[in-house]
Amino acid sequence: MISVYDNFLPANVFEGVVKKIKSLDFMSATNHPDITKDSHEHWPGVRTKLLSTVAETTDRIILKSINNTGNKFLWGAYDYKLYAHLKLATDKGEDYIHQDGDWDFAFLYYLSETNLNSGTKFYFNDEDKNNEHTLVKFVQNRLLIYDAKMPHCPWGKYGNNLSDGRLTLNGFGKSQ
Repeated sequence: MISVYDNFLPANVFEGVVKKIKSLDFMSATNHPDITKDSHEHWPGVRTKLLSTVAETTDRIILKSINNTGNKFLWGAYDYKLYAHLKLATDKGEDYIHQDGDWDFAFLYYLSETNLNSGTKFYFNDEDKNNEHTLVKFVQNRLLIYDAKMPHCPWGKYGNNLSDGRLTLNGFGKSQ
């Protein structure tokens, strides 16, 4: 199941969230403090520390708004992680089909300007890029919530910096 919520936050709240996110430090998987040397976690681009530790108010705004969607994944208590993520045209490594580990659900929130040549592709399996079943295009202020076991892949790296790159919030949740 993939749920899409356009105009997720009111414009004035959205602008404040983006301003705060752009003020944070971003780091690669190789020097991110949440990644241990034994971790198999990696990603193209750069991401922030957990928003709950570096932007607590922003984290709470996003979490409360996500809970207000009434999405079935959010029925009951859950643990979560939420990061800001930036991908640029120059980031090394090909986008790859993957699932989000041991999480029950995941969510993506598109922050940068709308780019219809970017988005997220969902697949029937994680081995065949020709087996796509859904493409959700990158529209600013759009939230996606989906089953974390669903194979997916970011599509369309672009931009040269924080001002024009692919900026998202990436979240992961697990029922308690």
